Amino acid sequence: MRRISNTDASFFYADTQRTPSVVGGLMIYDQSTAGRGKVRFKEILSWIEDRLHLWGPFTQRLVRVPFDLDLPYLAEDPNFDVEFHVRHLSLPKPGDWRQLCILASRLYSRPLDMNRPLWEVNVIEGLDKVEGLPKGSFAVLVKLHHMVVDGMGTVSLLQALHSDTKVAAPPRAPVRDTSSVKPLPGDMTMITKSLPSLARQPLTTAQSALSLVRGELKARRLKSENNVASAPSAPMTRFNKEVSPYRVFEAVDFKLDDFRHIKKLVERASVNDVAIAVCGGAMRRYLAATNELPDESLVAMCPISVRTGPAGMEAGNQITDMTVAMGTDIADPLQRLQAVKMRTDDAKQLAQTRGSEMLESVMGLVSPATASWFFRSAEGMKWISRIKPVCNTFVSNVPGIPHDMYFSGAKLVRSYGLAPLGDGMGIFHAITGYQDQLSVCVTADREMLPDPSFYAECVQASFEEYKALVEDDDGEDQTVVYLE
Repeated sequence: MRRISNTDASFFYADTQRTPSVVGGLMIYDQSTAGRGKVRFKEILSWIEDRLHLWGPFTQRLVRVPFDLDLPYLAEDPNFDVEFHVRHLSLPKPGDWRQLCILASRLYSRPLDMNRPLWEVNVIEGLDKVEGLPKGSFAVLVKLHHMVVDGMGTVSLLQALHSDTKVAAPPRAPVRDTSSVKPLPGDMTMITKSLPSLARQPLTTAQSALSLVRGELKARRLKSENNVASAPSAPMTRFNKEVSPYRVFEAVDFKLDDFRHIKKLVERASVNDVAIAVCGGAMRRYLAATNELPDESLVAMCPISVRTGPAGMEAGNQITDMTVAMGTDIADPLQRLQAVKMRTDDAKQLAQTRGSEMLESVMGLVSPATASWFFRSAEGMKWISRIKPVCNTFVSNVPGIPHDMYFSGAKLVRSYGLAPLGDGMGIFHAITGYQDQLSVCVTADREMLPDPSFYAECVQASFEEYKALVEDDDGEDQTVVYLE
């Protein structure tokens, strides 16, 4: 049994029927590469079951301490059944991209069952009219609770569920003796187990406060001595209100090399800078079309992985974040990219100065009972959606996988990401990649973004502006624009 961290617990406390804290992956496969040119559902079940031992939370469920006296725990589920977690569905005819996005959105909108291990796999057939796919392709939508995994952890987990070759021997697994799985602990056991943490809470609060104060003092010194600027305040937009229980999903595919060429327009810019600038251009176009574009720049919050060394199979979240002005107040695309590059440099320095434990320290300021009450009160009073937003969207760039991957013999051909929303933050941009492909994946509240296909056009148009600059680059000097 493992006690989760304060950061992990924040995603549990924030989980509601309207705002499930779930991360997702939508993968599409060519089953012609499998034996006999076809993958059976029973083979997929066996493939997943052979790999359950690679990640603890596959067979662990949540155990709460009564009255939230301590952080929750993960314990082996004595009633685990893999067939409850893997489902088989089919798109209605004709089975096109729009129908796949709608089904993925509906499945993703549903909260996970907190009384079972916190994951779900949906195998989707009938993709006959999705443009550009081999005949007979199928999709897999994976849902994981954010409490047990972050973006980099999801990539490592998905790699473990795949092989590098068409035919792969199942990884060796210890024989799982279900008779040795202990019953879930009772309330008195959990209360007794929480007593040491209760005794340490005053010290934890003091240590968290000291860590935050030190980080903020270092950040202020950095800003004053090195002319480093914080992100501006985020304006209120249609995306920063109370969210509904319903989601929409859309994705636009690009060539990774195009983003690499675009970044050369600005010295020392990164692919991540280009992604933020493209998303900023898309939001500018969309809000201008609805006559809602603020004069001030929109602000993106960007998660940063603080995992040390290569990403492994460790459960939980190891992240901090930075806030970056997206340049939506700048019409010229090159000047927008220059501004984003400057702001991301400042934001990275500030995040590094404040320390990798910032989110853990924020949650450590109060007891689990207080944190749980805070999130429940926020949900009940809906006050988060009525205050000035910290950011207008999330932009999360997860490194892509450069080599071939196979799932039960079927070759992966496309990979997309879905991400959670919350009150005050109704649109999320996930940047994913596979081999030479980079995709901008958008998860949004259905009422805030009723026309996801038009937003996809805005993303494409924003990218085309930069692609045209690469094709017509005449080497002229450009002026860097500072966002105040």
